[in-house]
Amino acid sequence: MTENNLTVAVTILDREYQISCPEDEVNALRQSAQELDRQMNDIRSNGKIVGVDRIAIMAALNITNDLLKLKIESLNNVAISQDKLTDMGNRISQTIEKNRQRQL
Repeated sequence: MTENNLTVAVTILDREYQISCPEDEVNALRQSAQELDRQMNDIRSNGKIVGVDRIAIMAALNITNDLLKLKIESLNNVAISQDKLTDMGNRISQTIEKNRQRQL
């Protein structure tokens, strides 16, 4: 199956880039570019980091750090959910067993 790729213009730090992406990912690409542009502009406006390359690296590090935090949080939530499901399953089994014993 061939995907229909489109060329999309995005602006990051006052420069336009032409990026090819699947048609169904255009909105996600635009949102990603807007977030990257926002982060890079924030870093540039702080004035502590000079140079587009350094600003891009700092933005990439910030975004990656946020992503890793979300992954860890997600894994913790999965573990908590699994523990709760296990506990609920155990309580259900105990209740079923108690009801069986009462019927005997």
